[in-house]
Amino acid sequence: MRMVKLVLTWILSLSFLWPASVKPYEHNGLLLDCARKYYSIEWIEQLIDHLARNNGNELILHFSENEGCRIESEQYPWLTDRMNGVYSQEEIIRLGQYARKRGIELIPSFDAPGHLQYVLAQYKEQYGESIAMDCSEKCLDISNEKGVAFIRSLYEEYGKLFLKAGSTQFDLGGDEVFPDHVWKKAGSWQTMIEKKKHDDRLSAYDAFVDFINENNNFMKSLGYTSCRMFNDQLRKGHIPLDTDIDIAYWTIKGDLPANNKVLNYLNFYLYYILDPDLSYMGGDPGSIEREWTPVFFLNKKIDESRISGSAYCIWSDIPDTQTEQEVMQGVLPNLEAWGHKCTTRNKN
Repeated sequence: MRMVKLVLTWILSLSFLWPASVKPYEHNGLLLDCARKYYSIEWIEQLIDHLARNNGNELILHFSENEGCRIESEQYPWLTDRMNGVYSQEEIIRLGQYARKRGIELIPSFDAPGHLQYVLAQYKEQYGESIAMDCSEKCLDISNEKGVAFIRSLYEEYGKLFLKAGSTQFDLGGDEVFPDHVWKKAGSWQTMIEKKKHDDRLSAYDAFVDFINENNNFMKSLGYTSCRMFNDQLRKGHIPLDTDIDIAYWTIKGDLPANNKVLNYLNFYLYYILDPDLSYMGGDPGSIEREWTPVFFLNKKIDESRISGSAYCIWSDIPDTQTEQEVMQGVLPNLEAWGHKCTTRNKN
């Protein structure tokens, strides 16, 4: 035993020889869009096994989209009535337990205020009134107090559920709210935020940032230690984004706040999409091995000290184009290449 301790002490004493930049990344994740396609729990457990073998430590479960919401709600049992295949809350807890045994954290992904068409339509059918924007049936009207309260009640229910499953991080989404030309139609957001903050300089975009910040604070109050959002809607405004929100950088569109940590979700290399007509040139094992590292963001240079990891993403845009077995066969070579490269710090 004394000899073992001496050997361990010697190994640890050599750590100063390794540059700080070769420390493992904190976040090595895989995002699974199970909102648009139902994947069996057994299949997801197999995916977790593969993720663990390829240096992953996070499975981001994207369970709500324009086309559906995949986890049962005990407070709103009607929410998933139209879904063909729903995860029970007990199954989510089981999945979290399975993941933790393999060193994987399950991270919930519930996107708002955009990507909510299914949830908003179900609300309207149930209560006979709309909480969506007039200019977009996919987007929550964040100037509607009743609508915001409803969505936040879902954040609370699902948030508490995933805390039981061992989650400490939450994905707030925040992407693809409106096309650029539609923002000017969100006058109610501007009026609301000007009145709320007593500042007539504020815009609809500032209302969006305030909404994200409030969701961040709400999830922290439930017990989450970290939240993240996508980068594409970010730009300069008068209300700053909370600096403790991590930015999932998936597209060269959008701005990056100066003080937030960044995760590499770069679509060009890291998107596997169930759509035969939509693919990216870098989305193959060879390109990932040759060209991509977690510090490579195509045309944008980001201080390496801000980069805390990356995620490979499975998006189920047209769910019936592949079976879950075909998805696994297609994803695994890319996942292996990503898993190899996500532990390196080579600059491109």
